Amino acid sequence: MPNISKIAPANRKQWLVDFDNGKAVIAIAKEAGRTSRTVQDHLARARQEREFHEVRYGLIRDAYRDHQKDLEEVLGQLRDQVLSADPNEPGPGDDTRTTLLLESLKTHVKNKKLWQAVDVAAKLHDRRETLEEHIREDIEAKVETAFEGAEISLEGVVESLKYLVTENAGGRDMSIIEYKTDNENGGTRLHWGYTTLTKGYVDDGKSEDVRVTHESMMKALIGSDSNWVTTYREVDQQLKDAKETIEMEVEAQLLRHLLPGRCNICPV
Repeated sequence: MPNISKIAPANRKQWLVDFDNGKAVIAIAKEAGRTSRTVQDHLARARQEREFHEVRYGLIRDAYRDHQKDLEEVLGQLRDQVLSADPNEPGPGDDTRTTLLLESLKTHVKNKKLWQAVDVAAKLHDRRETLEEHIREDIEAKVETAFEGAEISLEGVVESLKYLVTENAGGRDMSIIEYKTDNENGGTRLHWGYTTLTKGYVDDGKSEDVRVTHESMMKALIGSDSNWVTTYREVDQQLKDAKETIEMEVEAQLLRHLLPGRCNICPV
């Protein structure tokens, strides 16, 4: 009687195909020159092998699906963090898992244009923050001189003028923001938009002096020869261009629904 171990896996697999297609065991045995018992034993073994491969295939398929999902999630988080104007916007994070996924993402997505834009955007974010700090320091020095002796909210005046410069550089029409006052116990508190300019309630004359000086500084800060506006506008536009590139490239990757290539944490 032939030994079960001598049956080639390919033959065993074909026997199972034939059996599943309705061929009788006795017919398979006769054709192969084997006993029915041998065929039955190998059919059982072939079923086990098939089930094993089906289970393994399912596990690998699910593992690749989950891996793809993880990479797409990190890619989306990276995009959202870069596009956000809020530095506190949650990003991919710096835990070990996310660090590995980011490195894997760069292996899968060999998109030089995307990664260059991400690098440029990060540098421009830092440059813009530094620029905003310098603008604030310069404005604060000018405010302390221009409003010397005036009853102002230093923080309010400085922040209002810094906001004016950065928003004007971004193309926003700042003329829509108006001065407003509220009165209490004979005093007046002055606001520009939602920002309070006076230090509490002051008499009408002092409030008007603050308004006139503030208005004069606004004109000077956003005038045609304003270096701060020009410099900030250039950095802001470069950052917008980098963000647009990132958004387009990431969306193109996500729409494919399958990231190319392999990495060192791919399932197999």
